[in-house]
Amino acid sequence: MRLKGNLPFMKEINRRLILDTIRRKGSLSRADLAKETQLNPSTVTRITAELINEGFIREVGYADSQGGRKPILLNLVADAVHIIGINVETTEVIGVVSNLIGEVLYKITCPIKDTSKDGILQVITQTIQQLLDAANNDGRSIVGIGLAMHGLVDCDNGIALYPPAFGWKNLAIVSLLEEKFRIPVQLENNARAMALGEWWFGAGKDLSNFIAVKVGHGIGSGIFLNGEIFRGINFVAGELGHTTLLVDGPLCDCGNYGCLEALASTKALVKRAQRSLKEGVESQILTLAGSPEQVEPEHIFKAADNQDPLAIQLLQDMGRYLGIALANLVNLLNPTKIILGGDILPGLEHILPILQTTVHSRAMEIPAHKLIIEPIKLGVNAVSIGAVSLILEEFFSTKRPNLKKDLSIWKEKQT
Repeated sequence: MRLKGNLPFMKEINRRLILDTIRRKGSLSRADLAKETQLNPSTVTRITAELINEGFIREVGYADSQGGRKPILLNLVADAVHIIGINVETTEVIGVVSNLIGEVLYKITCPIKDTSKDGILQVITQTIQQLLDAANNDGRSIVGIGLAMHGLVDCDNGIALYPPAFGWKNLAIVSLLEEKFRIPVQLENNARAMALGEWWFGAGKDLSNFIAVKVGHGIGSGIFLNGEIFRGINFVAGELGHTTLLVDGPLCDCGNYGCLEALASTKALVKRAQRSLKEGVESQILTLAGSPEQVEPEHIFKAADNQDPLAIQLLQDMGRYLGIALANLVNLLNPTKIILGGDILPGLEHILPILQTTVHSRAMEIPAHKLIIEPIKLGVNAVSIGAVSLILEEFFSTKRPNLKKDLSIWKEKQT
């Protein structure tokens, strides 16, 4: 679309429009870019020359031609800038360095030993510093840091409001990290970050309406509506784990009873396995874990792979609860696709069939008819790449509210 308005803004927006069009469409000629963006050909020629000079795009060969001179193709320089993505889980911090097309260049994992505010800040800082050192040693400068955390976050003000596994509230983490590293930081909830990563590079790529559900110690979801992620007025949208499934169900960490999280999280899965083992039910889970107190989700997944009856039953119950919750979402939001990720990925083959059956039997026929339910494509890196996508979203943005800096400023951080 042709954009009009204040000249400096329009110039920068048009630069980003061209850059994002090349990112989405792949190699394009200048004439193709003019058609795709509806910009004047002379504007496209001028802007592409600037972007080539700045190292964001390059000429990569020639397109086929029906006659006359073959048009030169332009493509994105994936390593023009680099980004750090940080995923703060309940027991560890996972960090990656990525380029503009989501390729993971470096990855490290640091265990969380101290869950206090100072302890969490320290391990995040340690992870970022190690990634910066690795990138700088290889001549790669970092232009932004995306940070994904579990629980409630204030994206606008950069505050971790309440990560329940850590037990504290209100840490102004973005300002603290920006002050230390002098690099822009963006904060997001981990489930929404996972959805964003899948929209950029995974199973949700180019979809306008889908839901990504992250199942682990907690349960959250990232909701894409009409091509945009939905955060809600207080950035709390997507807290699927705290929707009530059983009125008189087990007590949830939030203080409510019968929440999905109290029934179908990996924490709930382990509790039910422990209870069965203590009641004397025979299972390979006990052999793998050593004692009921040492049971972890991977023991249950492994036992299910070995056709252990208790493990299979536990995972099927989990799938049934998740299916009921997702059927409610299908009726409410009518998505094209539901994508599943998180700590349940290793056991998903035992969960997915009953989950799909439950969704299709309980959701209304029309919204469920063509619904696709499948695993995430980015695997264990989904949230970290989602955190990277927070920076990419700003880097490629053509929306004025997100236009905090022009591309030349991004490039200056590389030198």
